[in-house]
Amino acid sequence: MEGLGGVFLGIIFLVGAALIYFVPAMIAWFRQHQSFAAVLMLNALLGWTVVGWIAILLWALSGPGEAESPSEKTFKSNWPQS
Repeated sequence: MEGLGGVFLGIIFLVGAALIYFVPAMIAWFRQHQSFAAVLMLNALLGWTVVGWIAILLWALSGPGEAESPSEKTFKSNWPQS
């Protein structure tokens, strides 16, 4: 039974490591980054390097996420235009 517990912990570790590895791609996905496919591919290929992972993370964060909140859109649309 101890062997089964070790396998279970190993699977949990691998799933957790994969989630951390693909954090930049997940951020790009949730922010609807226009270069999501490129972020995902580079994350898969260069994410294993610390410098590459950080660079891809910064790229994913620099994308055009939701720029305005709904209240800002409403305020701008109600503002008198000159």
